[in-house]
Amino acid sequence: MWWNQSIDLQIWSSVEDGAFDATDNDQWIFKTSNPITSRESHFLRIRVEPPRDVPAPEFFQHAIRLKGNLNNFRDFVYSANQTVESVTLQYAVGQKAFEPKVTILDEETGQILSVATEHQEGEILHTFLTTPDKSYRIRLSGADDTAKGTYQFNIPPVDLSDNESDFDTESIAVGDVVAGVLEATDLIEQGAYSDDYLLTDLTAGDVIRITMKSGPENPGFLPTILVFDWDSFNDVVDSFDQDSNEVSVTFTAQEGLDYLISVGHLEENQIGEYILSVELQ
Repeated sequence: MWWNQSIDLQIWSSVEDGAFDATDNDQWIFKTSNPITSRESHFLRIRVEPPRDVPAPEFFQHAIRLKGNLNNFRDFVYSANQTVESVTLQYAVGQKAFEPKVTILDEETGQILSVATEHQEGEILHTFLTTPDKSYRIRLSGADDTAKGTYQFNIPPVDLSDNESDFDTESIAVGDVVAGVLEATDLIEQGAYSDDYLLTDLTAGDVIRITMKSGPENPGFLPTILVFDWDSFNDVVDSFDQDSNEVSVTFTAQEGLDYLISVGHLEENQIGEYILSVELQ
């Protein structure tokens, strides 16, 4: 769990040393030695991430095709077949801001068995020999351990030249209105679907408003918007605190930056039509 503070809902700063304590009456108390603010108006944004000690997703011997957003690292447990086999995995990233790294660990002992970095720019092909019925933890990360961005993970590898659309993000411009749809092929992880749009050619100081609403045929769809700095993949703004079939976010464009707009759904397994628009505020 981590949190940011803001006094204007636009510029957020990290609260580094905070902690949450639960009380007997199910209330949560925020504690920090760094005072949040002395001003009258203050907002706290809380994000919950899966604990690092929860069981990692487990895959058995078969073809694996995964796409998602990496934040620092992601673990999978791979259970080997009943015979010795040579397994080749492919880990490819969509950003050039970090060098990918994959680590194979013994799931039972935690011993590092092998580490591989780029086979070619943005891609790792790594082969390891399995022991019958043994489980391996496969850790996807970056060489500097601060990797953020889109990725693919495949066993066995696929020809990325035939699959370039996975990393070729559709562009969107100020003034555009897009009628899109979240569908089964937009799956990024279990229960979660997402479409991405790259927003470029902004002028520093532009105040951008992004609005997303559910399509007319699925009014129960609850949309979400998450905006990233395309270069660093840091969060800029999101709509996760809005529970409605129409949500919006606003941010100020910074000099020389492009932005990735990732649209999704608030409730698990929601797919369907949506309308996305970008305008100057």
